[in-house]
This record gives sequence, C-alpha cells and structure tokens, in this order.
Amino acid sequence: MHIRPASAVDARSLSELLNEIIALGGTTALKTLTKADMISWIVSNPAEYAFLIAEDERGEALGFQAIGPRKTLPPEACDIATFTRSGKAQLGIGSALFSATEKKLKPSAITGSTQPS
Repeated sequence: MHIRPASAVDARSLSELLNEIIALGGTTALKTLTKADMISWIVSNPAEYAFLIAEDERGEALGFQAIGPRKTLPPEACDIATFTRSGKAQLGIGSALFSATEKKLKPSAITGSTQPS
C-alpha cells in the first residue's frame, strides 16, 4: 500500500469510492459527490487541509482521509473524514492513513491546528 497526497487527478476514483459507500448507506451523512465536487474538496484549502489517498500496487484507490478545520467546530478541533473502499475494511488502510496524516501535519496540529507541514 502506498499513501500520498491526493490531487485533482484523483477526483474521479475518489468520488466513485465515496459514492459507493454513500449508496450502501448508514456510515456517512455525506450526499453523492460529482467529480467536480471532489476536485473542489481536494483543492479547497491546501494551507489548512491535509488530503491523502491510499493506493494498492496498481494505483487503485483503497481509501482516503481528509483533515481540516470546520466552521462549526471550535478552533482547537478539526474534522477528520476517513473512507475505505467497500469490501476493504479491516485491512489497515484507515490506520495507515491516520499514521501518514499525523506525520504530514505540523506538531501544532496535535494540539488543535491542522496546518500541513
């Protein structure tokens, strides 16, 4: 498994991954996202948002994680969204994404700021 920052070129595969989860229901409050919606999310605020993708050896998206501020949360909190491909749960994808995100964020992120390094 390889983890790297997501970019706009990943929008199609990530929106498909997320929309499959949404269609199954019960695990997210998100509504169906288009490729354009996903691009907007990925590139929305790179100075304050970390957005990582987990891929297999063929480059297929296994999951992704986005972490950043949210207006409805206090400034010392952040929103963390983690999604893994349907049928790929319990394989360590989410744990690997959390580990990579933690390394990507500045030490101050642990205490509330979510600014990527």
